[in-house]
Amino acid sequence: MNDTKTKTMSLEAQHDIAEAFQGKVHAYVPVISPSDFYGIGVAVANESGYMPISAWHYSANTYEEASREADRLNSEILGMSPDEALRIICSTM
Repeated sequence: MNDTKTKTMSLEAQHDIAEAFQGKVHAYVPVISPSDFYGIGVAVANESGYMPISAWHYSANTYEEASREADRLNSEILGMSPDEALRIICSTM
């Protein structure tokens, strides 16, 4: 049996991040950590790079798991489509 249940970010962490990025157009992005785990970062539209989220708030065992959680946060919390999130992420490069 293949368990594809994705670990989710806590509501407290979501609140802290929302507060930190209030007033900025942003999207969640899956990232690879140099410490051998996968995580999530926040990309702010038209700003270079991204802000990594502490592993205390979220970490995953696979890139796919982190990607599913970033997609969920973008959709459910930020109310954006995958294309909208991708435009924001691309604007940071």
